[in-house]
Amino acid sequence: MNNRKAGYKVLSLGVVGVLSWLDCTPVAQMQPNIPNGGRAVAVSVHPTNVSHIIVASETGGLFKSTDGGASWTQVSGTTTFGYSDVLYLPTDPNVVIAAAQADMRVTSGGGVWRSTDEGVTWSKGGITPPTAACTNNLAAFALAFEAASSRLWVGTACGLASSTDGGATWQYLPAAPGYSNDLVYAVLAPAANQLKILTDAGLKVSTNSGASWTVSNTGLPSYVVKGVHNQIGVSPFNQGHLYWAFNHWFWNSGTGTWERNHALYRSTDNGTTWSSVLDVGGWNRPPFVKVAQSALSGTPNTYDLYVSDGGCTFERATVTHGTTPTISAWTALVMDHCDPADLGFGTDGRTPVLLASDGGLHVTADNGLHWTFTGAGDKGYWALQITEVTGQLHSGGTGSADLYFGTQDNNLWASPDLGATWPASLCCEGFFLSIWHDILPAAQTKVTGVWCGPCGNFIAGPVFAGATGFPDPPNNAGNPRLLQPGDYDQNTQVSGLTDNIFDLTVNTGGSWTPRYGFTEPVRDLSKVASPVGDPIVFTAVKMPGATPDGQEILGIKRITDVLGTSTPVVSTVTGFGSLGIFPTMFAWYKPFGVDPGDPNYFIVPDIIDGVVKTSIDGGATWQPDTPLSQLVTESGSLRFRDGPFTQVSTVGFDPACAGHILVGTRQAGVMQTFNRGATWKKVKDSERIPNVSAFFFPGHGVAITSSYGRGLWKIIYKCPPPLVFFPPPLGEPTIWWKGGRIPFSQIKNPDACPVCTFFLMEQGRILDYVIDHQSGRIEQVLLSGGRIRGYAWDRKEVPLPFRTATAHQLGSFGGERALVALLSAGKFQAKGLLLDSTRLKGVILASEDVSVSQIPSKRPPAPQIRVDLPATGGIPIGRLDRIPIHGSGFDPNLPVEIRVDGAVVQLEKMPATDARGGFTTSIPPVFGVGGHTILVRQRTSHGVIEDAYAFNVTVEDKR
Repeated sequence: MNNRKAGYKVLSLGVVGVLSWLDCTPVAQMQPNIPNGGRAVAVSVHPTNVSHIIVASETGGLFKSTDGGASWTQVSGTTTFGYSDVLYLPTDPNVVIAAAQADMRVTSGGGVWRSTDEGVTWSKGGITPPTAACTNNLAAFALAFEAASSRLWVGTACGLASSTDGGATWQYLPAAPGYSNDLVYAVLAPAANQLKILTDAGLKVSTNSGASWTVSNTGLPSYVVKGVHNQIGVSPFNQGHLYWAFNHWFWNSGTGTWERNHALYRSTDNGTTWSSVLDVGGWNRPPFVKVAQSALSGTPNTYDLYVSDGGCTFERATVTHGTTPTISAWTALVMDHCDPADLGFGTDGRTPVLLASDGGLHVTADNGLHWTFTGAGDKGYWALQITEVTGQLHSGGTGSADLYFGTQDNNLWASPDLGATWPASLCCEGFFLSIWHDILPAAQTKVTGVWCGPCGNFIAGPVFAGATGFPDPPNNAGNPRLLQPGDYDQNTQVSGLTDNIFDLTVNTGGSWTPRYGFTEPVRDLSKVASPVGDPIVFTAVKMPGATPDGQEILGIKRITDVLGTSTPVVSTVTGFGSLGIFPTMFAWYKPFGVDPGDPNYFIVPDIIDGVVKTSIDGGATWQPDTPLSQLVTESGSLRFRDGPFTQVSTVGFDPACAGHILVGTRQAGVMQTFNRGATWKKVKDSERIPNVSAFFFPGHGVAITSSYGRGLWKIIYKCPPPLVFFPPPLGEPTIWWKGGRIPFSQIKNPDACPVCTFFLMEQGRILDYVIDHQSGRIEQVLLSGGRIRGYAWDRKEVPLPFRTATAHQLGSFGGERALVALLSAGKFQAKGLLLDSTRLKGVILASEDVSVSQIPSKRPPAPQIRVDLPATGGIPIGRLDRIPIHGSGFDPNLPVEIRVDGAVVQLEKMPATDARGGFTTSIPPVFGVGGHTILVRQRTSHGVIEDAYAFNVTVEDKR
């Protein structure tokens, strides 16, 4: 046990006692009783029993119903949680095959999963990918059954594979003319020898079981976005009559802008040429098309065509077969939630029975004309993608609290009784929630956050009473962060300026005042630590440069004295490589932990070094937490990160149980400590909770836990007898302010406080000072001996603005009890002061005299890029035109290379770099929904210089 690392001392409970508490921690589901169940992406109906249905959810696993969709059970357990497609084997319905996305396992848990008992147990299908890289990143997207040969087909990230033994083993299709292990998004096998696959190159067809392939995009628009298992369909009467639903970009030469459409195209010559059936402006989720032999008209040679635009349009037409099939007028189908993703048919293959959507599952009583929610709440379909959960204690009884959570496309919800009921909701997405944790009168209680449809900031009273738009500051570019009741700060950006300026309100948005700023782009809602009622703000930001694999580098800004009267001190927490990302569809969280009661204690998952690091002295020194790193990676079987995305997804500090910390992960469950990280253990059975997104502590041994894919959970624990923590040893000189410590090396930019001055002791220490509490002005400094001298940022000496005198014992330091306690312990000495003009900004702590050369100095900026896009809450696809890129600090004599997601962008004209290394250019937005990274690289005689910028593209729901 490393006491120095954790900064604690055990008084009444040893390690064995702590571990006994950890062993008994249970996990319980706590699913909200609401109509929405969460995003479902694929449906398969039992071939002979319409009551039996299995659905795949996007991040919650597989669910099964045996009563026609009324009730559900999660059946895939912890196999993996992200599924793309699912299929009952028509020749043996006890066998169920599921296609899984890549996950965080070193050897990917994606690929093909198989059950021989209709979903009770599962095993990984035997499949040997064509390359080792594919083994590590295996993902499967689509399944198909070839009735003529009883062969199964699966489309994967590294090609098309087939099985002739009911999915037990699989063989990859060998490379052939027109095909070379293409990524296959969708596959159809409508007849003997006939294969249709959707690839990045387009829709490829084979008439000889894959021995050769052809592809043609004649008649199609440019920049088609491919994806999802059901984007393609085929006529039941002619395997050469194909349908393809997709989103696409096109250049409108009349307006000079890139525009977005969703479309349905058709080919009547097996993909040789294509023509438009529907082509309409706008984007949402991926469109889909489903074909079913007509259950409506009963007329021979007709079939039904179901088309969704991925948003709120879902319609059906009847097609009469012919050389050129004729399509009837379209009939709108009514849903109680937009964004449908798949449609399941009954045992006849014609009658629609279950619709999957972003909202959950839906049934119909009128042959598909109207669809209504089913299966959620207490009925078992629990796949809600909850972005975060939070709450506020109230006086309703033991552990009583209001709860709030946000979701992806399933509203924000509020409960007045710790989740027993959920009477209030706000549309549509929700994240970045802020509310005061402790009891407040209802009139003073405000909950803020982001609601989408379109996205904007909101404010409401308890349980969302009176919800309305938040009174944002002028030039708003961010989201409100609660500092203390009534006080918020919020990011703004003035056109033409590169700095992010944070405005402050002390009257809930009634008025705003610019308070502090920095140049680095903001990447998340700030975290706040306020051990003595003076909040210290920590904000994730983009730093210059790129990780070794071309990802954005993310750091932490620290801002002290935000609510004071003098200039806040802005510093950069250093000592680690880069934060990572926990991605949801709209919000990209940057998971790191700062103890709200101790702003010097950090937990940081470092994606460059691949280890969790901790600091107990404000970042002056760091230690790798090897035991915690081993737990979150399951001793190396899980990746610490996948690109910029981390295994560690959230960190929670328990305000009611000192030393109790929870660390959530993407796939390893929840880790827990009761002694501030000296020992960690996994919460038993917590691997059932994927994508842990947040914790809320209502007290009394309960942690409410949210999952992006499996809804809400409870972790029950018993807080052990309290531990006593002692301060860490002193390393480099630090500036102490209201309990927080700022290492000298972390103050990067003197411009943050241009009038600040350093007053350093020579041969002595400060024993006390006299301060005017109303103005904050230092009037007198009492010394043990020696002398004190003042210096500006440029290290030139300045006169003392205060009197000095000699003393013989420690004084009260203006009533700063925590500081006096530190100095009394003898581990620290007050070796200087930091002043803003005459106002105190901090006490310099060191073990020896601080030299003038240690005063921070301004450093030249590194090469960096600025992209005029927000990168915290996602950019709706409908708001993209071109992507403007501004560079600075590059070599003016050398060309720059621009990459998007690793691929070089061919620019119409190379950007001209000015004499100071600056340039401006733009690229077309021809990519789809999801995360993307822009990398600007320049090869110089001194090596490669580069900077990366990550951003998240989303759909945009309508309120």
